[in-house]
Amino acid sequence: MEFQDLTLRFRDAAEQGDAYAQNSLGVIYSTGQGAKQDYEKAHLWYRKAAEQSYAIAQYNLAVLCEQGHGTELDIHEAISWYRKAADQRHVRAQYRLGLIYEKGQGVPRNLKLATDWYHKAAELDNMKAQFNLGLMFDQGRGVVADGAQAVVWYRKAAEHGHVDAQFALGLRHDCGQDVAQNPKEAFFWYRKAGDQNHARAQFNLGLMCEFGHGTATDLMQAHRWLTLAELHGMGKARAHKMMVEAKMSPEQRQLAIAFATGDAKQNEVDVT
Repeated sequence: MEFQDLTLRFRDAAEQGDAYAQNSLGVIYSTGQGAKQDYEKAHLWYRKAAEQSYAIAQYNLAVLCEQGHGTELDIHEAISWYRKAADQRHVRAQYRLGLIYEKGQGVPRNLKLATDWYHKAAELDNMKAQFNLGLMFDQGRGVVADGAQAVVWYRKAAEHGHVDAQFALGLRHDCGQDVAQNPKEAFFWYRKAGDQNHARAQFNLGLMCEFGHGTATDLMQAHRWLTLAELHGMGKARAHKMMVEAKMSPEQRQLAIAFATGDAKQNEVDVT
């Protein structure tokens, strides 16, 4: 079905009061996929659906109000619509409210409210909310500091693929903070984060491979991880990489540099 035909079909249903079709038209006008981008029309159709308590449209309308697209920027109007959507368990609306109250974006900062909204979204498996809730418990912001609870929420976010949570969990197991020290578990989570190009995780993986901490000593892997850490902005990785090279045989060093050159080629970084 062509985009234009789809737009016409949604318009017929939208004009008859169908909230799903109204929201869909809002999406079409907001994204410019299926019609010329027009935020004012997007705002019009989102509002029609939102006023019928259609949670997705309430969230979409809140985003336009927050960004000032198709209407004047109005954070209070945005909060009102986010709240309506959030009260219907719209998880991204709950997360956005958490951010707004944490940052004091257009409203007084309220860390207690921020934590409450993060908690609601975290319970619905929003990994960003889970990580932020972990930070709140970690730092005692909006709640009593509780390292064990921070680890619980970091783990949930990490299991959903949140890279900073994976690194945080690796660091906790590496240092034995609020959990039993477990180098193998630390290596496991650093590896998860490293595979997502987290520079500090890649640096720590390099050191662990160099010294056999949490994994077998492997100078080639140490060199690889330190090279990747350098490529992703960890400046001190270069010096450590050179120390690893000093421990290698000439053949290992030549092979490691060849691999590193391959990793760096597309980034145009000198690794020699």
